Amino acid sequence: MTAAGFGIACVVLSFVSMAVLHVIGRQVSPVDRTMSEYAIVGRVQQVVFGVSVLAISAAAILLITMSLGEVVAVIALGFAALGMAITAFAITDDLDPALPEPASSVHGAVHNVGALLAFLGTIVAAFPLISTFTDTGLGIAAGLTPLAGTLFFFATFLFRERRIRAGRRSIHGVGERVALAALWIWYIFAFLAAAHVL
Repeated sequence: MTAAGFGIACVVLSFVSMAVLHVIGRQVSPVDRTMSEYAIVGRVQQVVFGVSVLAISAAAILLITMSLGEVVAVIALGFAALGMAITAFAITDDLDPALPEPASSVHGAVHNVGALLAFLGTIVAAFPLISTFTDTGLGIAAGLTPLAGTLFFFATFLFRERRIRAGRRSIHGVGERVALAALWIWYIFAFLAAAHVL
């Protein structure tokens, strides 16, 4: 199997693992809870969550091997891979949806830094690789998918406190899932474009 094939397999593994988490961790609401909160439900959920994010980390590393000509993309993908790996081992805090102020701990803060590296690293990598997408006819929109997904997540999280204080349910869990879906889609496009399949 080629590097692109392995990369796409990693993305599929990440998606399937996250789908399984939504079944074995049904007590975690996909609307107002982040996906990393599955890891605090139990040991099995923690392992499956780790598999999902480490699969994306592996995908980033594989994409690095196919993008060596783009220094900025390589460095950014390195940070993205590191960030995803951090989220697998630094467990998040329990973000009680009833409280406008999220709880904070050292391991939770480390987890958040890892998540930020993962999303921002992919966004930065996408810009120099946009030419790869445009050359294959996918257009700038495909290259900007990670940015669009992450901005949507940030918007839902920024309004979290306001919605809770107004007696409404936060939807930042939905926002994060949209952001991760955007990453999955982008990685698949990136592997196909780098392999000159598209």
